Amino acid sequence: DCKLYGVEIEPDAVTDAFYNAKKNGINAEFICLDAGEALNSERIRSLSPDVIILDPPRKGCGDEAVRRIASFGAERLVYISCDPATLARDLKIFASLGYCAKKVIGVDMFPRTGHVECCVLLCRKDTI
Repeated sequence: DCKLYGVEIEPDAVTDAFYNAKKNGINAEFICLDAGEALNSERIRSLSPDVIILDPPRKGCGDEAVRRIASFGAERLVYISCDPATLARDLKIFASLGYCAKKVIGVDMFPRTGHVECCVLLCRKDTI
């Protein structure tokens, strides 16, 4: 049985996520919290995810959050970033914790601007 867990700080986004999950028949639970708080919550710490999808703000995840995320031991991570500098910093930390980037793709969500989102698939080195 598969279940999606989502963490989002914006209440309207959580409401939209509930609506979309229900409409698409997805078994999901959403928590309205700051990601840092969620990573410290007992509810989130008790999970054993296979895949974690990250879409942090421009400042990236940072050292502490990356370490907590890696501690879940998920087989795969998908990191979506709008800032190449913070992405590179966080990927270096993930690499030191046993994850390697397997695939990177740029997504131009804002045509005719210099902004490109990067999506990175990371895998645990012991699963490759």
